[in-house]
Parts: sequence; C-alpha cells; structure tokens
Amino acid sequence: MGLLSAVVASPFRRGETMLMDSLRAVHPRLRAAWLTHHGYDVPDGSRSLTADSEGFRVVGRWSYGPASDVDGLVTPAETLIALARGSGVSLLRFSCGESVRVELLADINSAGLTYQVMLRDTLLLVSTGGGLEVYSIANVHQPSLLTTIPPVFTGFDVRDSLLYALDNDDTFRVYSLAEPSAPRQLGVCRDSGGSVSVAGITAFIAEGGGLYAIDVSNPASPHRVGSYPGWAISATARGNICCVTWGNSNEPTWLRFSVLDVSDPTNMYQLGYIDSCGGYDTYLEDSLVFISGYYTGGHEFQVVSLADSTHPVRVGGCTTLGYGFGVWANAPAGAAFVADDYGGLDVINISNLTRPRADSVALRVGFAKDLSIDGNFCYIASEMAGLKVLDVSVPSVPVWVGDIDTAGGEVVSWSVVAKDSFAYASWRIPWLRSVDVSDPAHPQMAGSCNVTAAPQSMVLRDSLLYAAENGIFEIANVARPRTPVVVGTLVLPDYSYGMCLQDSLAYVSTYPLAIIDVANPAQPETIGSIPRGTWSVFVKDTLAYLAAVGLHVWNVTNPASPTPVDSLTFGHMVYDVVVVDSLAYLACSDGLRLANVADPHNMRVLALRSLPYIGWRLAYDSPYVYVATQEAGICIFETTAVGVAGTGPRRVNGALVVRPNPVGDYAMMRLPAVGADIRSLRIYDVSGRFIQSAPVTWNAGEFKLDMTALSPGLYVARIEGRTQVWRTKIVRE
Repeated sequence: MGLLSAVVASPFRRGETMLMDSLRAVHPRLRAAWLTHHGYDVPDGSRSLTADSEGFRVVGRWSYGPASDVDGLVTPAETLIALARGSGVSLLRFSCGESVRVELLADINSAGLTYQVMLRDTLLLVSTGGGLEVYSIANVHQPSLLTTIPPVFTGFDVRDSLLYALDNDDTFRVYSLAEPSAPRQLGVCRDSGGSVSVAGITAFIAEGGGLYAIDVSNPASPHRVGSYPGWAISATARGNICCVTWGNSNEPTWLRFSVLDVSDPTNMYQLGYIDSCGGYDTYLEDSLVFISGYYTGGHEFQVVSLADSTHPVRVGGCTTLGYGFGVWANAPAGAAFVADDYGGLDVINISNLTRPRADSVALRVGFAKDLSIDGNFCYIASEMAGLKVLDVSVPSVPVWVGDIDTAGGEVVSWSVVAKDSFAYASWRIPWLRSVDVSDPAHPQMAGSCNVTAAPQSMVLRDSLLYAAENGIFEIANVARPRTPVVVGTLVLPDYSYGMCLQDSLAYVSTYPLAIIDVANPAQPETIGSIPRGTWSVFVKDTLAYLAAVGLHVWNVTNPASPTPVDSLTFGHMVYDVVVVDSLAYLACSDGLRLANVADPHNMRVLALRSLPYIGWRLAYDSPYVYVATQEAGICIFETTAVGVAGTGPRRVNGALVVRPNPVGDYAMMRLPAVGADIRSLRIYDVSGRFIQSAPVTWNAGEFKLDMTALSPGLYVARIEGRTQVWRTKIVRE
C-alpha cells in the first residue's frame, strides 16, 4: 500500500496496521478520497496484475476476498447475479422455490480489485484496479473478455449504448458501447467522485464535496451544471428525483438519506430526508429504495418507501454479517441481494417489507492473511472467514475444496501452519486451534489451546509449535494435536508480526526484533536484539533479512550482538521475505519483487511484478511462490525462469482431451499416455465442491465418462495418476 514513508519504530508500524484495518470500513471505490482526506497522499494502491515479467510467470490465481458490489439481471428464463469479490467476479443463477438456491455458473479473475459490477443484456462490466473490463456472457458458463478500457474507474453507469464513467484521475468520460469489443471515447470533462447514476440527459456524481450534476445531452461535450453540498456517499437517479446517502468523514456514525428534486439540475433541492439512515449503495425499484448496510451501531440492510417522495419512510431493515457495499433487488421475487464484505452474498427475504430477514449467505471469503503449503494443498488463514483449503496439485487451476468457519462474524484467523493431517490456526478464544485436515474437503476442529493472544505468525517443527503473538512469544507441544499444551512463554516488548526459526533460535519481528534461545522450550530466553521495526524476518546461514522499508541485512553470527551489513532500498514497504539460494522473494506494498542477494553489499532487484493488491505473505514450494494479497486472494507464480533450483517434486500435467465439450450425457476422455497408472477420477463443480467420483477403465487411452447424473453447468474433472495429475473443465449442456 505504501501508506507510510517509514517503519523505524513500533508506533509507526502500529499506525500503518491501524490504518490498514480502518480501510476495511471504506468501500474500495472511496478509499483514495478517504486517504487523501486523512492526509495520506498515496492512493490505496489501485493496481492490476501486470503482464509476465522476467523472473515471474503467473500460473494460477484464487482471487476471492470481501464482496464489494452486486448487480442482477432478470430474463424470461432466469435471474442472474454478478458478485464482485476481491479481485474476481462470480456469476450466479438465483432461484426461489421451496428454498433459496444460488447456483455458481462461472468465476472470473479480474486484473485488480473489483469496485463495481453491472449486467446489461449479454454484457458484464467490471471496474477494477486494471481498468473497466467488458465481458460477453452470451454463454453464462464461459464469460469471454471483449476488451479492457485502461483508466481505473471508481464508478460508472450505462444507458442504452453509452457508458458514463468516472476515473480516479478526476476525469468524467463518455464512451460509445455500440461495438462492445471496441468502445469509442466520445467526450470528457474534469470532475471527481465515486458513484455515477444517469437519468435523462444528466449524470449525477456522488463525491466528498457534494452531489454534482453533469449535462450529457451532447456526449461529446459533458460539463457540470450544478451541485448540492455535503459528503455524498452514493447516488441513484430516476426521472426527476435522485436518492443520495450522505455521511461525514469526521463523524462516522452520522448518516442521512435524502431525496432531491433534480428536475432542474442547476437548482437541485431536498424534498425529504431520514436521519440515521444510509449506506454505500442504493437500488430503486418502483416506489421502494433498498440500501446496503453501513455501520451505525450495527450492519444493516434497509428498505425505504418513496410513496410520498417528500416524506420518505424507513419501513424495515435487518442486520447483515458485515459492511454492505452493494445492493440489488428483485422485488417481485421477494429477494434482495447485498454484497457483504465478509458475508459474501447475503440473500434477503423481502416478501414482508417491514420485516426483511437474511435467508442465506453464499461465497463468504475474507482477507487472505497467511498461507501454508503442505503437499498438494494450500491452507489460507482468512480473516473473519476461518480456514480455507485449496487443492493446488495443478497450480494453474487452484480449486477450493473445503473450509471451516465458526467465526460468527468475529475477526478470527491471522496465521496458519499445516503439516500432514493437521493444521494450526489462530482463532477467536481459544486463540489457537488444531484442525484435522486428513480429509481436506471436510476440515474438522480437533482441539484448542488458550495461548495468551492471537498468533500473528507460527512455525511448526516436529512436535513443537512456535507462536509470535502480540506482546508474547509462546511454544506449544502438539505431539497430541487434539490436546496441544503451552510449554513455554516469554514476554515481548511490543506487537509482533512475522517470525523465523533457525536451529535453536527464534527471530521475532517485534520492536526491537527479538532473538530468542528456544533450546529449552520450557524457558525461552531473549539473548539478542536488532533495533529495527520489521514486518517479517528470514534467516539463512549467518544473515538475517529484515522486511521493512526495503530489505535490510544483519549479521547474526553472534546473536547476542548482531551487526548491520547493508540494505536494499526502493521506497516501498516489504511485508514478507523468503530467501532461496541467492534469491530473495519480497512481498511488497507495490507488488512482488525478486532480488539477487548473493553479495549482501551489492544486492539488486531482478524483477518486479505488480499484484492485484498489496503482497502480504509468501510461501515457497519449488518451483512456485504463493503470495497472499489480502482481499485480492492468492496469486501463484512459477519461478523457473530465473533458474531457481528446486528440492521438491515438480507437478507434471499432461494434456487431457475431452470430446465433445460441451457434452450431453457422456464424454469421451483421452490421455496422452496409453495405460497410465490412474488412481482416481473426481468431479467438482466450478466452485471446487466435490460432486462425485467415477471408476476408470481405459480402452486404448480413452475413457467414457457418464454425466447423466449431473445437472447442466460447468464442472472440473480431476484425474490423478501415480506421478501425474490431469484436470480439465467440462460443460454439461
């Protein structure tokens, strides 16, 4: 994020931590304005996953995080829902019979964090940190990217074949979408803000300085014609009215919903209002306004009646799990949908408008705070969403296979480490949990240990678990994973973040960095320190590599008296570091860096790769490096391009041919090697949920797969052999 210029002492580091946490309550499209208002001149890091650079080749992504927006489309055949979450978009089909059903049709990896989604006919439009992406959804199972309009747009609206968009460089733009694959810019004007809503010949922009009216009667010459003062959060216009939610950056509990008469955009005036009612998004349907939740002592979804626009009335509401960043409704179907930052997609029953209730929650994912690779699985500590498990046997297609979440809306998981059949994760009290992952698709809570505070980083060695907590370092015996026991405790001087274990020494990123002798687990003892605030540390041989502003190297030959060696500075924060041979992988505020550290006095950056969001934690599993990018999920890179020598087995994937595809009742599958030693064939839906297994009998390299028991949709077939794994997508018609 690059939010602070230095991390020298703990108060500065703690300040950045608090700032990063506070951004959670700010909609992604409003963060740049929020940061500027609070005195930070660096925006929130709107960025995209760039093209492959020397040293890194992106091979896979699991791009999901907090939900930021939702939109819907009702057709004669179905109700489609688009949910923006993290740096991805999920396309879903909604149906409501005896029970609510949300069917996942397709997942899309976007170039950067998603700000807004919109469904229009056969188009899906997504504003991201990489630009505005335009997809064709003529085939809802396989959306295809038509084009990307390069500016980063914070808000947009579409009317007929015209796109009205506001970029983060304070420019309002009008495009023609007559040819969606080749948009044409028609006109621009200088203006700033967040949301955009168009009614008639006027576009309305919500901004911290007020509500702005832009005349778009001539698309080639848009220009501002009026304004209404206040801190406008969102605006939705229809006919001669505009519904606006207002806030106050200095008084976060102050909210107002108002209805403005905009029949004369040069002289807008308020018709009516409701205090203590507001949110990040509004959706109008007939005489009803649906408002996504905002924190006013609780997270809320609200329904307002505009039967009399001069006297809007709040008729009902209900709480949601997290902050509601987007809302859409299908009133005739009795359902509203909230993009809930940590809840995912909240489906709200509005059959009784005075008593709406949350029917279900789907696709819940939080921040990827930490990750651990063990064999073919990646375990993710997902803040407020528990422990997520990905199958990464084919890194190019990471598949969610299971999770465990008993958080109940509480912040729970900051760190995780896994080995064999058990994973250990920081949790809500008790702070440390052991999880049985012998069946990764169905993780089960196994035991707990009430350590002093939530572990921020953990290392597992043999039967001992070393945990760096806030102000405490502790060692737990996990020889019996269902009954872990604390065996040693040491008070630290301050907050802790990362840690590293080498031989009998633990290096903990507190302030100052603590060097702890753990030879006697019952009595860990601080024997040295490094007077720096750091986010993480990695020790190799006699050198300690410190992640701070840049990379700092210290000699720890004598751990009681470390000495500085040199540093590699490039003006950005480093949050994590892993050193392999002579190469250092750096998770940074502006991306993923690769540095040559063979000579610590002559270190140099070899490659820089932008990420969808800040690089937070790293895991190396030859020849891949996994990066946790907080709310943008997980990115996987292959590193063989720089000649990293690997010690682990390389996963090999042959070409698996399926015909026909899409398929009817049966599919013929062919492998490149006749007589391959096949162990199993498993079918997953597009979200990674296991559906069924099938016996395999090969005939001249071919196998007939029975699909008759599967409903139409997109599936993934995974075939595992003795030394190889094959995976392919299959569309069932």
